Amino acid sequence: MDYSKTDKKDSFFSRILGLLLGRNRTPLLRELKNRNKVMRKAGYHFYNFGKSRITPQFASYLYSVYQTVAPLHNFFLANNDPEYYKRQLIAYSLSDTQRKMIQNLSPESIQMAATRISIKSVVENCQRCFSEFRAEYVGGQAVFVNDLYAAVMALRQFCALDYYACLKKFGPLLQENTFDLNVHWIPVAKGYAADFVIDFVNAANVLISYQDWNRVFTFLSSLPQWENFDSERFHQMTAGFSEMYEKKVFETLGCLMTGSLDFMPKIAPEPRDIVRPYEENVYNLFRSTVQDIVRERKLSQFNELLEKVFSYADIKRLKLYTSEESRQYEDRGAIGFAYCNAMMYLKSFFMKYLTKPLDNFVHIFEVVGHCYVENVIPDMVTRYNNLMDLKAELLKFDQHLDPDFSEGYQLKSLLENSRSDDKIIFKLTGCISDLNEQADQILKTSLESIQELRKIFESLLNDRKTGGALVSNWRDVERKVACRADEILEPAAISFHNFELMMKDYKSL
Repeated sequence: MDYSKTDKKDSFFSRILGLLLGRNRTPLLRELKNRNKVMRKAGYHFYNFGKSRITPQFASYLYSVYQTVAPLHNFFLANNDPEYYKRQLIAYSLSDTQRKMIQNLSPESIQMAATRISIKSVVENCQRCFSEFRAEYVGGQAVFVNDLYAAVMALRQFCALDYYACLKKFGPLLQENTFDLNVHWIPVAKGYAADFVIDFVNAANVLISYQDWNRVFTFLSSLPQWENFDSERFHQMTAGFSEMYEKKVFETLGCLMTGSLDFMPKIAPEPRDIVRPYEENVYNLFRSTVQDIVRERKLSQFNELLEKVFSYADIKRLKLYTSEESRQYEDRGAIGFAYCNAMMYLKSFFMKYLTKPLDNFVHIFEVVGHCYVENVIPDMVTRYNNLMDLKAELLKFDQHLDPDFSEGYQLKSLLENSRSDDKIIFKLTGCISDLNEQADQILKTSLESIQELRKIFESLLNDRKTGGALVSNWRDVERKVACRADEILEPAAISFHNFELMMKDYKSL
């Protein structure tokens, strides 16, 4: 804010009022003048009220502050990022126990441990290490770190003020970072330096909220680019600030600079918590590392199962419920097809395994087989026929996304008219959501039937190998099938089981 024009107006109108009303000042000006008198009686001749000027005495005092903080001013200019001090302070404050736990929680250590022990044990070890790491902060270390960071930031704010630029107004011949000259100071109109004085008052008032500067300088001295610093002179300066605070010098200067009695110097804010975000980062890092390992293992297991269940030629893509088709809807702002890969694998399973050899066995067994347990054959046939129906339903589901059918026509129409109409995009999203629910139901029901049919196959296979306690006429069945029953049942049971494992997390495929 430019206070110079305000100063001139205040001075002019106050003189007019004095002539007209027989008095020199309005009540506000009288109070400001009285406060300035009190400040001057206390020994601080910083402001000439009659001329609205900041005095050479203030410049001389500010010059002594500049001499004290100049090394810190240069240091903080070279290291101006608050995040830098957070990182350095956290590292500086870690105990030996915490450093050890941090090492144990590093991605490299976790990955190495995962090659020797189970993921469950890895997670338990990580949780134990994190608890030990965090326990150090519970005992008061977090308060120490947060308070120290607050003090460093207050010091940074105070030292970052451009003392030289302000002092140059009082001493035009002043040279930056030169303190061996006897500078001649001149008074300066309030408006030319008021903003700086207010910033100085606020920063100095915050500075005196902190007492233990030795630990601040001990920390700062551990950082690169730190130079020798006269801490004793700094302590003398802050002691002077405390005396000025007690005598309300900061408050008076602020009121004089703003022309208001409402000014109060800023006070130190509550310390910012830098420990909790660091704890969260440590936790999130080890958690994401474990998740990556689990994800990689799942992918590896999935690929192994995929190779067992299908060859490359066995993969049968759907025609329209695909990721490529889905992208055009997503590009318009609607949702996409959620189960493209899962539906593709299910179709491939149906096309490879629900074929003539298995179909022939099921229907021959239905006619020829005799079981001691009444429901075995009907259950097997029902499950198999259910899968055949689901196969047909899946193919129909995909086929009906063609514009020749009502579902596909509706999608195409909505897509073509969705460029500039949010309501149509909303409706398109609803249609695709319904399709995804249908696909999910096909997948869920199919996997349940595959599991039940596989269990029946395993029971029959076990019965064939152990002597016929379940089926009384295996040889009659095999004579009709023209091969041993286990040559059909065993590969089917294994493939069905592998497919179940492969599709266990089908929603994430």
